[in-house]
Amino acid sequence: MLLGYSRAIPSEKVDLDVNKTVESALNILQNQARFYNMVIEKELNPDLPRIAGDPSQLEQVFINLLINAADALDGKGKVFIKSKRITEGGDHYVEIDFTDSGPGIPEGHIDTIFEPFFTTKPEGKGTGLGLAVSRGIIQKMGGRITVRNKPNFGASFLIHLPMFK
Repeated sequence: MLLGYSRAIPSEKVDLDVNKTVESALNILQNQARFYNMVIEKELNPDLPRIAGDPSQLEQVFINLLINAADALDGKGKVFIKSKRITEGGDHYVEIDFTDSGPGIPEGHIDTIFEPFFTTKPEGKGTGLGLAVSRGIIQKMGGRITVRNKPNFGASFLIHLPMFK
């Protein structure tokens, strides 16, 4: 029911600057205590093309990923954010990579992390909707979100969003 509601939120499609949206998400979170002892490094390609999407919804995806990383790192560690252009199968995308230096995702959870209400957080600490809603937003923008995992060495969430044709 909640997930259906989140999908029903209307979105606007405007041309947006992915790097500006990353910076906006970071500005919202930078003064939260859980981020005080974290290092956030960025390698944002300044020559990225603008893409079609809803900047506030994309910002929410980035905030979800950053909060999950902070929780995985217990507020201490590093998050690396990289944006770049990629081409796959003749299609052109903007790729945004969020990688943390945390413990990684337990192997048994990789296939379920994007499912609604799945969470590894203690009771009362999360709804299990963040990644499910994030996936819905990215899919609505014509993109995809995937995860790469290195147990004991962190996790990477890769977002691919289509460039204007």
